[in-house]
Amino acid sequence: MKMLKGILLLFSLLLTTLFVRAQNDQSGFISIDCGIVKGLNYSDKITTINYVSDADFIDSGEIHSILPIYQSPDPQLTTLTSFPENDRNCYTLRPTKGKGYKYLIRARFMYGNYDFKNQLPEFDVYLGPDYWDTLKFNSSTTPVNMEIIHMSSSDYIHVCLLNTGRGTPFISAIELRLLGSNMYTQTDFGSLYLFKYADFGAVFGNTRITQPPSRVMSTAITPTYPTDTFNIEWNERSHGDKFFVYLHFAEIETLKINQKREFNIYLNGNLTFGPISPLNHSTTTVYSTEPEIVAPTYTLTINKTKNSTLPPIVNALELYTLKQLPQKQTYDQDAAALWSIKSTYRLTKNWQGDPCTPQEFAWNGLRCSSDDKDSPRITFFFDGDSTEDAASTGLHIRKQQYTYSEVQSITNNFNVVIGKGGFGTVYHGHIGGTQVAVKMLSESSHQGEKEFQAEANLLLSVHHKNLTSFVGYCNDEKHKGIIYEYMANGNLEKLLFDTSSSILDWEERLQIGCDAAHGLEYLHHGCKPPIVHRDIKCTNILLNGTLQAKLADFGLSRAFPTEGGTHISTKVAGTPGYLDPEYYILNRLTEKSDVYSFGVVLLVIITGQPAVTKYENENIHLSQWVSLKVSEGNLKNIVDPRIPDDFDINSAWKAIEVAMTCVADTPSRRPTMNEMVMELNDCLAAERARKETESGNLTGLVSLDLDSVYDPNPR
Repeated sequence: MKMLKGILLLFSLLLTTLFVRAQNDQSGFISIDCGIVKGLNYSDKITTINYVSDADFIDSGEIHSILPIYQSPDPQLTTLTSFPENDRNCYTLRPTKGKGYKYLIRARFMYGNYDFKNQLPEFDVYLGPDYWDTLKFNSSTTPVNMEIIHMSSSDYIHVCLLNTGRGTPFISAIELRLLGSNMYTQTDFGSLYLFKYADFGAVFGNTRITQPPSRVMSTAITPTYPTDTFNIEWNERSHGDKFFVYLHFAEIETLKINQKREFNIYLNGNLTFGPISPLNHSTTTVYSTEPEIVAPTYTLTINKTKNSTLPPIVNALELYTLKQLPQKQTYDQDAAALWSIKSTYRLTKNWQGDPCTPQEFAWNGLRCSSDDKDSPRITFFFDGDSTEDAASTGLHIRKQQYTYSEVQSITNNFNVVIGKGGFGTVYHGHIGGTQVAVKMLSESSHQGEKEFQAEANLLLSVHHKNLTSFVGYCNDEKHKGIIYEYMANGNLEKLLFDTSSSILDWEERLQIGCDAAHGLEYLHHGCKPPIVHRDIKCTNILLNGTLQAKLADFGLSRAFPTEGGTHISTKVAGTPGYLDPEYYILNRLTEKSDVYSFGVVLLVIITGQPAVTKYENENIHLSQWVSLKVSEGNLKNIVDPRIPDDFDINSAWKAIEVAMTCVADTPSRRPTMNEMVMELNDCLAAERARKETESGNLTGLVSLDLDSVYDPNPR
C-alpha cells in the first residue's frame, strides 16, 4: 500500500466530497430535486444550496411524494420521479465547464412506499453508456446514495435508469459538483465509486450529516482502552474490487507538555504509513496513491507507538472502489446539433441519453459510425445522407436560409446597430421571441464574399459552447449576411475599456480567459481537420448576459493539414498587435499563430492595457511592456489597477507567466491550447479557493449518508 500524507488548513479543499459552497457561489453546481413542479426552485435551509425541478433535464416520468409516515427531514427525499414507461430513461446534465473536468456525481433514492405497493424495486443505473450499479433497497425508510468521482470525456453527462423487470425505476435527487484538478488525482486510474464514508464521532445511521468542516474534524473516535488498537474492517462488494483509502486526522484535544499522540497505520498487517502525529487546528490526510492489493476482506489497523502517551485517533474515512467506464459517447458537436434540433422542434419522441451509445438504446432514426478508436459520429445528419433518415424520423431541419426581406423584418428594417467592422455592420434583431445579431456584408467590405462564404461554411460545421452559435444566413444576389445568437454584453474590448462598463474583477477576467481558451482549444484539437482562427483579438471575443465568452468572426479561419506538413503558407491576415511575428514575416501559419494572439488577449485582460501601449512616450508592444514591469518585480504595476486588490497573488503571477509563454518569439516554445486550458483552470481554481477561504463560504456539508461504520450503503 503506497500512501502519501498532506497537511492542510482545516478549510482546505481536499475534503470537497464533504464541503459545499454557500449560496452566493455555486458555480459548477447542478442540484436537482426530482418530483417537484416544473419551474419551482428553493434554497436548502441547512446547506443553502439552490435546488431546481428535474423537468428541464428529462422529458419523461411521473412525479410522486413518499407517504407521510416516511417523511424525511431532508427535503430532497420527500418527492421523486418514477418511470413506468420506456426501458431506459435518462437525465442529461450539461455542466458549465464541460468535458475534461472532474465531477462528483451523486444520485439519491428514497422509496417511502410512494406507489402504495410496499414492494421494494430493483433496477440498474448507468452513467452515460456504462453500467454504474444495480440499485437495491433494504427497507422503505432507508434512503440509498450512489456517488462517483468522474473525469468527464464529454460535455454531456447522462444519468440513466434501466427497467430490468424487477420494479419501476425512480429517483429522488441528482447532484453534480465540480472538483479541482489537483483533487482526487486517482481518477487517472479510472472513476472512483464511493464505497463508504464515515464521519467518526458523529451520530451514525442514515442521518444527514450537516456539520460544517470544523465540526467534522472536531469529532473523532479512539479505542475503548488507551492500550487497544483501533480496527476498521470491510469486505469487498464484488470480487476483484480495487480500493482507494482516504483517512483524515486532526487533534481535538489540547495536549499537555508531557503528552504525545503518535501512531502507525497498517492495512492487512502491513505497515503503510507512520509514525504520524495529528496537528491541532489543521487536517492531516493520508491516502492511497494507487489501488490497494485486492483481497476478500480488509482490516485497517491504527496502533499507538511506544513513544505515545495517548491512544490513536481518527476523524473521518473515505473508501472508494475503482470503476472503469470505458465506452465512448457520441462526438460532442454531433450530439449538440441533435439536442438543438430536438429542442427547436420540441420533439417528444423518446430521444434520451447519448444519441449513439449504447447501441441497443441508440436514438431511433439515427445512423452512427462505430469506430472503437474515436467517439461515434452521427452519419445521417453530417454525411450529406440525411434526407431518407430525416424523413424516417419525421424530422425537418430548421430553417437556416433567409431572404433579404425576411432579414429586414428580423432587424426592424436595420433599426438598431450593435457593431461595425471590416466585414460590415451588425444589427440587433428578433426571430420569434429570440434575440439575434445580424451581420450584413457591406459592398465596400475588405473581406468580401470569399470570407463571407468561408465563415458561413465553418459555422455550419462547428458547434461549441465557447463559439458564437450560428442561426442562419442571407445569400441574396446583392445582400449577404450571417445571423448569430445575440451576445448581450458585446465584445471584450468594449467591456474592458468602455468607462461606462462595470469593472471586471479578477475571477471574472480569469473565467473569460478560460472560456476563450476552451473555444480555441476546440478549433485546434476538437475539429478534424484542425482550424486556425487567424484573427484572435479582444473585439472577436463576445460575452453573453452571464459573461460567458465566445469566439466570433471566422471569416479568416483556415483548416490546417493533419498530415504531411507542419504549416501552411498563406497571405498574411489579422490585426496589428495581435499578429504572430513569424507569421507576419514568413507567411507561415500554424496553430501557434493563434496561441500568440491568445497570449496578447490574455495580457490585455490582465493589464487593462491595449495590445500596443505607451512606455516613456513611445508605442511598444504590450508583451514588451509587461516584460519591463516583470523585471521590476511589482505585481501591482502590471495588473489592471482598477481590479480590487484582494485577488490571489499567485494566480496572477501564474497567469502572467503563461501569457508570456504564449508570445514567445519561437513558436515551438509556445504552449498548446490544451496546456493553456489546464493552466488557466488552475489559476481560476486558486482564486476561487481564496474567496472561499477568506469569506468562510464553506459553511455546510453535502449530504453523505452512512448506514453503519462497517457496512457500505445498501446496493
